Amino acid sequence: MADQLYFSRDTRVLIRLSGQSHVFEIPVLDGYSFSQATNSSEITLNEMADSDGNSRRARQMFNDSLAPAEWSFSTYAQPFYSASADQTAVEAPLWALLAGAATYDSVNKQYKDGANVYAQEVTDTIDKWKLEFTQSNKTTLGTADIFFIMGAVNPGTNDTILAYKLEDCCVNEASLDFDMEGLATINWSGFGKQIKEVDVPKGANAAAAGAGANSVWFDTDDKTLNYVNTSSVSATVTKVESNNFIKNRLTKLTASTGTPGNALTSTSLLSSDASRDVDDTDADWSFDGQIMQTNQDITGGSPAEGGDTADSLTMTGTSSGQFGIFLNMASGTANSTALAANSTQFMYSAYFKPLGNARYVSFQTRQLRSGQPNHNRGVIVDLQTRTSLNWNPTASSDGNTGSQNSTNITVTDAQNGWTRVSFHNTAPPVSDTAPYVGDQYLAFYFGTSSPTLTSAQNPFSASNNAAGDGIAIAGIMVQPATAGTTPHAFAAAGETYTTSSSNYVAYDVTVTGGSININNNITYLTPETLGEVNVPLGHVTGTRNVSGSFNCYINQETNGSADLFKNLTDSIEVTNDFDLTFGIGDGGTGNNTPRVEMELPNCHFEIPTHSIEDVISLETSFNALPSNIDGKDELTVKYVSAE
Repeated sequence: MADQLYFSRDTRVLIRLSGQSHVFEIPVLDGYSFSQATNSSEITLNEMADSDGNSRRARQMFNDSLAPAEWSFSTYAQPFYSASADQTAVEAPLWALLAGAATYDSVNKQYKDGANVYAQEVTDTIDKWKLEFTQSNKTTLGTADIFFIMGAVNPGTNDTILAYKLEDCCVNEASLDFDMEGLATINWSGFGKQIKEVDVPKGANAAAAGAGANSVWFDTDDKTLNYVNTSSVSATVTKVESNNFIKNRLTKLTASTGTPGNALTSTSLLSSDASRDVDDTDADWSFDGQIMQTNQDITGGSPAEGGDTADSLTMTGTSSGQFGIFLNMASGTANSTALAANSTQFMYSAYFKPLGNARYVSFQTRQLRSGQPNHNRGVIVDLQTRTSLNWNPTASSDGNTGSQNSTNITVTDAQNGWTRVSFHNTAPPVSDTAPYVGDQYLAFYFGTSSPTLTSAQNPFSASNNAAGDGIAIAGIMVQPATAGTTPHAFAAAGETYTTSSSNYVAYDVTVTGGSININNNITYLTPETLGEVNVPLGHVTGTRNVSGSFNCYINQETNGSADLFKNLTDSIEVTNDFDLTFGIGDGGTGNNTPRVEMELPNCHFEIPTHSIEDVISLETSFNALPSNIDGKDELTVKYVSAE
């Protein structure tokens, strides 16, 4: 007697997207399962004894319906790239079924719901395969037939191979685990309508093999699997083979709460590209009958915050009556571009150090029109007490717009005698009168005595300034800013800086393991007709649930895991809000390190629990939430392959 034994290691798994001719082979790990139960009714009798002391005690059983078939298996998370397939994932069809209708566009390599694309290759610094849940707020999701082909790796000489077909399967749940030592693994599970035993024939072609519509057959090489669609047209099963395995040990976690600032680009007015000598013989710098001079060039560079520097613009009098200097914001910048007037908010900042008996400095923006300045805006600062004064020039000093009070004024001690001053305001308008068309200026005045706070232009009296009095100016900056945000420290020209947020905290947490779970909470509808065994009709989605946890050692670094625990327990909110990004495999070098990025922008944290082991650690559980009650942005999945 010859026995045919089947080993689980020889199983091959195929997925055919319902209503489509696209069939994919999915490499699965040991431990897969599938089953289907019956829902039965039991009828019993419950009666007293008859005259002879007898009582009927039998029962009857009836099959009412088939329960939905259940299946589960695990796969590695495997990014894949080829010139023909672009960036994708070996298990991409499963992700597509989890998040939408899973209609595959083989030409554009996209998964769609109608015309709406929700999974495709995108360019995000580098090329990535990106899956979103934008099409998941549906009562039903995509379905597929799943084939478990027994003994397919070594089919032998048999004419047919045993297989089980799970019809109209849906993906209910995906759980991605990343422990310390293993490879990134995804556990998939779901339901199907019914399990059927089918034969997979072998032959030179579908006709020779006897394969009918919607069936699978082996080519004569005993390796190539083919699928016959409803039009009896045969196609080779798509098998994506990737050597990209993701090492869990390389996982990085980015966790933050609050609203981050905006990344903006700064512009330096002390640019080496615009160096020029300003002295008392330069007619361009003579306004209102006042002579301005400096004792050195306007050179490139600016001080490190808190330090002294030689790269500064020094304004000092060699005789009495010297007290002002102007800088053109167009010709004085590397890009020589006028600022957007009267609309965009800018942050103006500079460092000042008093010289001689100078005590006060006026830091202004203005428009130069026919030699007379208009639209003066800015601040007056007492450099001795490091306070700003309420400068409020009269309306006539500001052209037709009236005074323009500045906001977000900061005056801080920058050490070594320097004071940093910054304020927010719009830029003055561009002049349309020759010869000063397009000129926008910064104006600096200094004084030794109290200023006139209603002065239209220069708030100081020149007669009080003696030779040797003056101010050193450095690190002059103009940066785009949002009204109401806090000005930030100086950044060099062309560098990126970030506006601050008082509630923003970025935590530095090194994970030792964790998991992310996505659950569609699917149920099946089954008729209840009497007298027959009912078969499930189809699935209905429930509440989408995205949750997970991560483990980390306790550390007391600034914004480390101990601070995370303390902040959660000190301020228990109705709903807290954390932005999480898990870069699974992202600790390697190079942009093309194989990895999966799980972005969860709105997470509600539970208070972490302590795990008392050799090294004490914390386990933090979280629930990812949409940005609003009808949202679908709890999670974005991105795969990066080593091209």
